[in-house]
Amino acid sequence: SIVRNPDTATNANFGKSVSIVSGSDALYCAIGAPGHNSSTGRAYLYKFTGNDFATSTLLSTLTASDESTSRYFGTSTSIASSSYGIYTAAGCLTHNKSYLYKTLNGATSEISALTASTSPASGEGFGRSVSVSALSNGIVYTLVGAEQEELPGNRTSSGAAFLFRTYND
Repeated sequence: SIVRNPDTATNANFGKSVSIVSGSDALYCAIGAPGHNSSTGRAYLYKFTGNDFATSTLLSTLTASDESTSRYFGTSTSIASSSYGIYTAAGCLTHNKSYLYKTLNGATSEISALTASTSPASGEGFGRSVSVSALSNGIVYTLVGAEQEELPGNRTSSGAAFLFRTYND
């Protein structure tokens, strides 16, 4: 099975980041396209079904709630599944934010815009890497990397990772 960029945009970098999870009824994947629309960026959520998962359906096109050019939303993506829904995390290259989305019964909504507790400076990489895990009790954990975060003691580009916990309603 192959998935191609659903938009006609050039230089979208569709496939820059990918993540896949097995849900109760299908395989789900998140695909980032950080170059889309002057590097505003997008991420896409797909569902794979059928024999050998040959049928793919675009479930949702994800964008940042505060989108703007040159933020490269979708630079990183991660996806998790629980009985509460499908959770997708997407990070930006230059905006120092990551976003968490929930998909349930075909509807997708942004449930959190994640920012670092230390307010990293632009260019410290918060959001260049993300990972999400959904537990059966309704708690969702998102880990966001900031590989160039400066640490105390003038330790330039030492890096950090930030763990966030979100509760399901």
